[in-house]
Amino acid sequence: MATAYVRGVLKTLREGKSIGSYAVKWTNLPDSLKSSTAYRLGAYPETEFRSQLAAIREALKEGKKKNLTDITIVTDAKFFPYFYRNGWKTSRGETVANKYFYDQICELVEDFNEVKFRHEVPKNNETWKELEKKCEEGFHCTIPTTDTSEYKLSIEQITHDPKQFEGTGITRVRYFVNKPGIERGIVWDNVDGGEAPIKEKVELVPNKREALNMKRILKLVKFILLLLFIYFDLNFFLSTIKQK
Repeated sequence: MATAYVRGVLKTLREGKSIGSYAVKWTNLPDSLKSSTAYRLGAYPETEFRSQLAAIREALKEGKKKNLTDITIVTDAKFFPYFYRNGWKTSRGETVANKYFYDQICELVEDFNEVKFRHEVPKNNETWKELEKKCEEGFHCTIPTTDTSEYKLSIEQITHDPKQFEGTGITRVRYFVNKPGIERGIVWDNVDGGEAPIKEKVELVPNKREALNMKRILKLVKFILLLLFIYFDLNFFLSTIKQK
């Protein structure tokens, strides 16, 4: 049976931002169908589990393109096989976060005769070493176009604790990067869960360079105002002395 080894990873940059990538490697296939591919995670916020789920989803997409009917997917996501068999529920019956990934995976599975999932801890062998290398390449790949269907997800589908801010008056806000080089835009906000509305006019948050320039301008204005205050204060003091 054709086997796809998949891995998803997360890396934290020096400025504190986390980025995800994932890779897919096919084995037990003719040489013409074997492949190793790397991808940059486009879902936001980026987490290791999302990278792992994206890798599984991509393996199914690739398997479909290769016209395969029976496949095994070996993943580094420890709990995926259990959650998958359990209908994406925890042992207490609660829905696991990122259910939209699960729904997409289930839809893709229907295109095959048989799909088996197996967890495996990454090993010190050629297959897992190549996946590690591919994931590193994935960090440098172009961010894929944002899936706008994600904008309409309920809060239960995107967080492990949807009630953590209830009763606090704190508004939850989601930020998405439209594409590389573009500022983050506020496209989701909600307080009590349910359907997340899309704003007709996306409110953009200045990027770091613009924010830094604005900060410098404000400092300069503050300095000029201070000089003017000193100037007028000094003139007032001198005029007072002359009058005396």
